[in-house]
Amino acid sequence: HKKAAKVGQLDKAMNVKIKLGYKHGSAWVSCDVVDRALFYVFEYCEAPLTADSVWIQVTGSKRKMLIEGLTSGKQYCFRVAAARTHPSRVWSEVVKSYVI
Repeated sequence: HKKAAKVGQLDKAMNVKIKLGYKHGSAWVSCDVVDRALFYVFEYCEAPLTADSVWIQVTGSKRKMLIEGLTSGKQYCFRVAAARTHPSRVWSEVVKSYVI
């Protein structure tokens, strides 16, 4: 048996992709698997990204999340972070996409 060891900060989520959902105002956000992640934190906000932008957060146990309730025809910014018990988050690069 291995002794429990602190994992610490996880790696940055890579290869973030946006795919339009089947319903209007929805989008799938995904990233590559991050080793030792227990869950993933997805954030989005309306573009353009400014210092006053308010990120909306959704958490899921998988590396892919369907985000609904977006406004059709608007552009959004998305980012992802892998998470565990350590409070820090290393955010992916911001990816922009229009939602239909």
